[in-house]
Amino acid sequence: MWHQLEPTQAHIAYVLIGAVSVIFSLVSLVFKEQLFIGEAIVGTFFGSVVGPHVLNWFNPSRWTDNVDNLTFELSRLILVIQLFATGAELPPKYIWKHIRSLNLVLFGAMIYGWLILSLFVWLIFRSVGLNFSDSLLVGSTFVATDPVLAAAIVGKSKFAERIRADVRNLIQAESGSNDGLAFPFVTLSINLILNRPDNIHAGEIVKDWVLVGILYQCAFGILFGVVIGSLGRYSYLFTRSHRWIDNESSLVFYIGLSLIITGLASILGCDDLLASFAAGCAYSWGGQIDFELQPSGDDHTDSEPLRFSSVVDLLLNTAYFVYVGSILPWNEFSPYASELVALGVVFVFLSRIPAMLFLQHITPDIRDWKDALFIGHFGPRGVGSIFCCLLAKHLLETRSSDPSSHETLLKVMWPITTFIVVISVVVHGFSICCFTVYSTAVKVRIERQITSESMEPVEPTDKPKSSTRRRMSKLRVVQPTTDDPDFPKYAYVSRTKVILVNHHGDVIKEFENKHGSVGVASRLVAFREGNQIVIEGNGSEIKRYDLESVA
Repeated sequence: MWHQLEPTQAHIAYVLIGAVSVIFSLVSLVFKEQLFIGEAIVGTFFGSVVGPHVLNWFNPSRWTDNVDNLTFELSRLILVIQLFATGAELPPKYIWKHIRSLNLVLFGAMIYGWLILSLFVWLIFRSVGLNFSDSLLVGSTFVATDPVLAAAIVGKSKFAERIRADVRNLIQAESGSNDGLAFPFVTLSINLILNRPDNIHAGEIVKDWVLVGILYQCAFGILFGVVIGSLGRYSYLFTRSHRWIDNESSLVFYIGLSLIITGLASILGCDDLLASFAAGCAYSWGGQIDFELQPSGDDHTDSEPLRFSSVVDLLLNTAYFVYVGSILPWNEFSPYASELVALGVVFVFLSRIPAMLFLQHITPDIRDWKDALFIGHFGPRGVGSIFCCLLAKHLLETRSSDPSSHETLLKVMWPITTFIVVISVVVHGFSICCFTVYSTAVKVRIERQITSESMEPVEPTDKPKSSTRRRMSKLRVVQPTTDDPDFPKYAYVSRTKVILVNHHGDVIKEFENKHGSVGVASRLVAFREGNQIVIEGNGSEIKRYDLESVA
């Protein structure tokens, strides 16, 4: 009678992923703006509970005989979409303008983190049979910080509004760049493991690594990404200027361009992750042109535009971390429990923070030790580490003439990497909440000490029309220590305009919003960049105003 009730594993997976997405969406403001917890923690916890180690409702090993390959391709898909978005959301020409700071933080943190974590992996796990070359390969899986988890810091939560724009942009650019740049660390470690036992000269190993790993995979990957991203930008601008494309098709364009990049780059054998990030940077090189869905109605006066890309990211990231939670090898953690805990402590305190504290003195975008400590702490590991680990396992199994000789390395690499990912998801996820509670308490105390000014909003006497006001965000401009009657008190930001209003409510200046038009003429324009209003003239920055939200 009930023979038609034969649910498959795919049907159960749809229900579970849909359920956690719906539940998280219904209480998303509670998680994101009160608890400051993103979808990664929720998805990982939910996946662990419904996975094979607890309820056994969501078990990817029943779907395929090769779970590693499925995980590898899912990780690639999430990364290329997220990396393209990361590059596209950076300020115009950010990489070129901040190349010194980015290079110092990027390569300084990557090289230091690779060496220090590899050293401790060797010290902690040499008792199980790992040599130093093996440890270098394990350490290379921790080189890349994760753009998915970093998104909770740089722009996908209210916490991001409390961070200076230059610090957020630096974290965002680093998390996008180093996923692709982790490839050379993996390939160099593989070459050392496979070739040194055969007494191949070190010069041959380095030459092969430079020619293939650096010049072809990375340099050509960047060039390829820039070309595709530029073509995508000009194509999109051309069709939009002729009104040939709508918002719905813009979403398809956004996703499709990411897939084209990773497909072609993989076929050519170059670094598809680095190509995706480079394409995103090229896509927004002359100004961000992300498509938006503006809220309408009087109930959304102060609402921010709803970005299609954020909706796609939220859905994909939630589903992915549910999947990750279900494949975590909890039973493989127990034989190395003490070693993994020791490595986790090293990861949290030594993998980035000492390097950032040292680099603060020579990095223009890091102003003091507090910036260095913040950037050093928020280096989460997630999708990129899982991707690099599976890539390393694949290269080791396919290129080695005797994979059984690396049995110990292949056995411990996956539990070590996934344990560090779990530590990172928990520590960096809940760190946002701790930082926010502390900064909120300090802010309230300081405001009560230095000002008695009423915080009630002042309405401008020269208001914009109601049809425009409905689509504008009202933000308070942070006053300097000495009150200036000509200093703007509020900024009204819409898709097309930025209006600055003084403390009397009079309009001081009205600008065209640089982000609201396809082309920007050679005149004064303004745009919002995180928690700042930036005013430009002839493409050069003239002034910045710090902002805070109006309660």
